[in-house]
Amino acid sequence: MKDIFVDIVDDNDEVIYARTLSQVVEDGLLGQIRMIKLFIMNYDKELLLCRNAFGKKGEDLFDCPLTAIVHAGESYDEALIRTCQEIFSIDMTKQQWYELGMLSRQDGLDCFTQVYELTYNELPDFSETKFNDFMWEKPLDIITQFTKDPQGEKSLSMCLKSFYFDCQDSLMCS
Repeated sequence: MKDIFVDIVDDNDEVIYARTLSQVVEDGLLGQIRMIKLFIMNYDKELLLCRNAFGKKGEDLFDCPLTAIVHAGESYDEALIRTCQEIFSIDMTKQQWYELGMLSRQDGLDCFTQVYELTYNELPDFSETKFNDFMWEKPLDIITQFTKDPQGEKSLSMCLKSFYFDCQDSLMCS
């Protein structure tokens, strides 16, 4: 299998140089790559959460439907379009999606992560993923549930709190 090249970025998300992902892992530079996350919200304003219910303890946590590495030379948007096509066979150029914002190590994530939301009213094809358990929930209900019983990836909680915590007052979440 061909090794993926990724951009190594500085503290301002400026590209310094490209390296193979295997070199990045070997050199301990995962905190200097770029990633994307995609939330899917249906017409009832519920978010789709996914998990591998058969995973080992700690690997069976809920997460957003898509987390992907930005390849060398790609923009965040290009990575979103590529990975949605590769993973779900969804042509994002024909979909309604939004950029929610950027999170970084300063926000508690492992690396720079651009977060998106797709309005989509059905379950995508997850056959190319590890996920096998799904739920649709209102953002505030998820945050409340995870506060009582943490069942989500750390990055999921950070994204929910950053972009959906004030859902009571947001037109996108009501």
